[in-house]
Amino acid sequence: MTELSTGLQIAWQIAALEAIKKNSESIDAEHFILGLLSFDKIPEQQSDDQNLNSFIIEKSKLYQILTTHN
Repeated sequence: MTELSTGLQIAWQIAALEAIKKNSESIDAEHFILGLLSFDKIPEQQSDDQNLNSFIIEKSKLYQILTTHN
């Protein structure tokens, strides 16, 4: 199985929390989209952590796509 990027792992975790909050039996597409759109709630801190830096880059690319194609 392909390993997910840091950003996708975080989005999936947020999606799981959203599904739990809504008493859903599974994670649906809407939960995952909420996870992606919740990236702005995760604080960016300067770090040498490669995963955090990878996430910050993914977050920047996602918002660039969203603002370009709105």
